[in-house]
Amino acid sequence: MGVAFDDGACTVEAALDAHERALAAPVADVDLRASLLRNTAHFLIAVNRLADARRVLRELEAVDDRLHPRLRLVVPATRWRLARADDSYPEELAAVERGFAVVDRERLIPPERVGLARLMLHWQRLQSALANHDVRTAEADVAAVRQFHAHSLSAAWWSWELPEIAMLELSGRFEEGLGRLRRLPADVRHRQRKTVDVLEATLLIRLGQVAEADGLIDRLARDAGPGAGSSQGAGEVAEADVAALRGLRAMAVRELEHVWEAAEVLSRATRTDHPLWASRANELLIEAGLATGRAPLARRLLEREDVDRAKARYRVPWARLFWQEGDRAGAAEHFARALTAVLPDYPGYVARQLQFALELTAYDAARLWALALEHLRAAPASPPTAPPNAPDSGAARGTIGRRRHLLRLFDEYRRLTRAQVVALLGCAPATATRDLGVLVAEGEIQRVMTSAHLRTSYFVRKT
Repeated sequence: MGVAFDDGACTVEAALDAHERALAAPVADVDLRASLLRNTAHFLIAVNRLADARRVLRELEAVDDRLHPRLRLVVPATRWRLARADDSYPEELAAVERGFAVVDRERLIPPERVGLARLMLHWQRLQSALANHDVRTAEADVAAVRQFHAHSLSAAWWSWELPEIAMLELSGRFEEGLGRLRRLPADVRHRQRKTVDVLEATLLIRLGQVAEADGLIDRLARDAGPGAGSSQGAGEVAEADVAALRGLRAMAVRELEHVWEAAEVLSRATRTDHPLWASRANELLIEAGLATGRAPLARRLLEREDVDRAKARYRVPWARLFWQEGDRAGAAEHFARALTAVLPDYPGYVARQLQFALELTAYDAARLWALALEHLRAAPASPPTAPPNAPDSGAARGTIGRRRHLLRLFDEYRRLTRAQVVALLGCAPATATRDLGVLVAEGEIQRVMTSAHLRTSYFVRKT
């Protein structure tokens, strides 16, 4: 049943079909079944069948305690993939932490595989941190990946230098990133050609070298397979990869009509491909909406992506939106949160985030900085992470007591998001999800969906 889907020899759909046929027959070996389930969940996520992937995860969880030690990270890894698909950074971090617990505290991994296990967990958290603009966590995990990489079997098929260069791009150090990229060994560039080309084109666009970037984009377009197709391997290029670059290029040269076209390609890809393309499409549209002064459109998209206003990568866009709407205090607050996260170590990050803020004059940008700094000076040294009435560490012990306390919180606040429940109860995101699901099933609260994803929903107390 070998399927080399990552080098273009087999499509994701064909690999998924092969695995589903294998699972349709009874599989006596629990480890073999777990491996098939893991791969099936991966493919289901890649084609945006998340409900089916969650069902497969439940099957995996049912056999977790019977798995061979070498497979004990299968469940945390699958949880991490699903959390990424849901764009839930707290749940991604929780899945990785569970993996570290298996390796370091519960010691369920064979000693000879501990180094590789730690490497993969750091790699997962690094991917999540980069996507969510958590630059400090990303830098720490880059260092850990570099440390473990030389002692790992994976050294032959991927390179720690690439996420380090991605970190340089995120933190606004474009010239340094491009120099590092061009000094990569030839074998690394060959093995990771698509990733290298995408990174290089991105850095060139950020540096204003659009003509040179166009050559790379054209080459990627020629390599792209038919249809939207997810990029699942180092050698596979998708139409959506090319569209994302073309959208960034259009922002750089102020051809905003092409931004809408690129976003439409990404949105179309989401219908059958990895759900994260939806966020990529919306991020392009948010940039274009803000740059053209279409505040109502930008607000709708931001509320869809970041209903709790808690995601780091949207702090500067929220600040720009509030500035357009005339809410100087709101703009200063969100911009100050961005500054707090990156200064003084990563000053280039903010410049990167404002690079395509065409709607802001130089005076506006300087005033926004000044108001944000005033906000920071006036803010308390350790702002609370939850409302004043949040329970103390001894409150609501046990499942029943915690859910009763949650109902009292709904009586007080009337409307809560899952992220707010996590903050108020001090519990894990998965615990909040279960408690909310039980209370919905019991008719105590009602879920209000702003989209299909739990991350963009909120809950209200039924009267």
